[in-house]
Amino acid sequence: MNQPFYIQNRQPHLNADNYYVEHSVTINGNNIYNYALEWNNTLKHSTWATFSFDETTKAENTSRPNEEPCAIDPQLPEGMSPQESNHRNDGFDKEHLVASSDRLYSVEANAQTFYYNNISPMFNSFNGGFWASFEVQVLDWARSDNFDYVYVAKGGTLNHLLTNFTTAQAGNDGRLPTTDASGLTIHGLACPQYDFMAILATNGDSTKPLDFGWNTAMTTATVIITSPRQA
Repeated sequence: MNQPFYIQNRQPHLNADNYYVEHSVTINGNNIYNYALEWNNTLKHSTWATFSFDETTKAENTSRPNEEPCAIDPQLPEGMSPQESNHRNDGFDKEHLVASSDRLYSVEANAQTFYYNNISPMFNSFNGGFWASFEVQVLDWARSDNFDYVYVAKGGTLNHLLTNFTTAQAGNDGRLPTTDASGLTIHGLACPQYDFMAILATNGDSTKPLDFGWNTAMTTATVIITSPRQA
């Protein structure tokens, strides 16, 4: 790329203390932006992840693999990335900020969504319920013929973590998800108390925020701050 995607498309502000990662794939000789994120190595969690849908990236040419091919992001410096042991038996789902279903236009693009730095610990009931309904709505907008481009930013509130949490509802692994006084899981990953999506769509010369119906609307994007994660 001639310049980072965040410059071209006004991505979230970059924090110099964090690590910027940008992924792309090559299709028919063209370099296609897949997604980008900003990695907070202290909290072992992405500050945000961004991606977009256009005629190429909204296509459905592959499907989610039956087994998750989770891997360490090769663009992160050695030692920065979480690994499977940071998620094992902690009671949380491994929620992909850029979902596998968002990147079905190529096998390589889909595989990049399984990097550990694109994963956030999330309650199964929240991940499969409230949050999933947002993700489905975004895909409906993105794969419709109503917009030329749909830009998405997703993340969690790393400045407001879920602290001292316990619950009686076990996750899919049969374990109870808990956090400590610092808002970390049993394996040291940050657990945001709130999650957000911001969606901006363009059609020709028209640019508009997309509205879920219960959001806080901003001038340049629709920002959704969910209710606190519930187990």
